[in-house]
Amino acid sequence: MLRIKSSNIFITLLIPAIIGFAVGAICWTGLLNELLMISHRPPIVQWWQGGLIGMIPMMGWIGLFGYVGLWMIELFVGPP
Repeated sequence: MLRIKSSNIFITLLIPAIIGFAVGAICWTGLLNELLMISHRPPIVQWWQGGLIGMIPMMGWIGLFGYVGLWMIELFVGPP
């Protein structure tokens, strides 16, 4: 019979969720608020909303690449 230790559950489930929440809280919040400011709307996305988006599998890392991509685009297109 297969025994599952509580430490294995912690490593496989909780740590990726925490990392995804942290990356999403930073990247998705910044990305969405920056896009709102570009469209002349007030930035209203809170850090916890970005964190919840980041907990969706792979969305945290997509937000990281999107945030870096938006930053690189703004270097060339943004105001002087």
